[in-house]
Amino acid sequence: MKVEELLGFASGLLLAPAAALGSLVRGGRVVHRNGVVLRAQVTPSTTAEGAAEIASRLSGPALVRLSSAL
Repeated sequence: MKVEELLGFASGLLLAPAAALGSLVRGGRVVHRNGVVLRAQVTPSTTAEGAAEIASRLSGPALVRLSSAL
């Protein structure tokens, strides 16, 4: 198993009880398909050394989903 898969599996194990509790408290699913989807353009807003490279790699078109769940 790759490290990324192991991290994903471990994250799921840790987050599943929180999602179950949230669904119980909310009275509905915490992760659901309802929401608004928007197109966005991400642009870097920093010139700080070290962060500028990451910011430029993350820039470009994006889909943003807004919901009342998490």
